[in-house]
Formats: sequence, structure tokens, C-alpha cells
Amino acid sequence: MIFYDLKYDDYLITQINNYKKFLKRNKLVTDSRKKKINIFLNIIEKLVYLKHSYSRVGISDLNYAIIKNKDADHRDWLLKKIEELNQKK
Repeated sequence: MIFYDLKYDDYLITQINNYKKFLKRNKLVTDSRKKKINIFLNIIEKLVYLKHSYSRVGISDLNYAIIKNKDADHRDWLLKKIEELNQKK
């Protein structure tokens, strides 16, 4: 969240990929926690791509995915960022 707010988008994408690999290998994190974290990581990754117009997913589709997905961590923050992005475009 900090990298996104600071606009370190390239670094953020790298860290997301690294963290996904870490989670996959880590046996101490429960599967349900891994699922929640992966949902958050996937959404924020799509948000970064959408911000730079690299995504095929629209703002409304991503907003719906966040609202629909009750397991996503930091839903309020994600919805706020979607709203900010929507206002800019």
C-alpha cells in the first residue's frame, strides 16, 4: 500500500511477484490467509496496470471484483484507490 501511494509502481510489481513466490513456498502461513493475501495482491497489481492503461480490466470491473470479494484484505483502501483513479480518468 505504501509503494502504491508513493507511486513506486515498478518496484511494487516486482515486490508483488516476489511476495507471491514467498507465500507459495511458506508452509507456516495457512491456506486461508494465503488466499486473502493473494486476492489483495492480484487486485493491487491490476490497479497498477489500470493506472498505466496496461490492463484489459476496466475500472468498473475491478470495483465490482473488490465489492464482490468479501475475503479481500484492505477492501476500503482498495475501493478508495479505485475511486481516486476513476476521478482522474
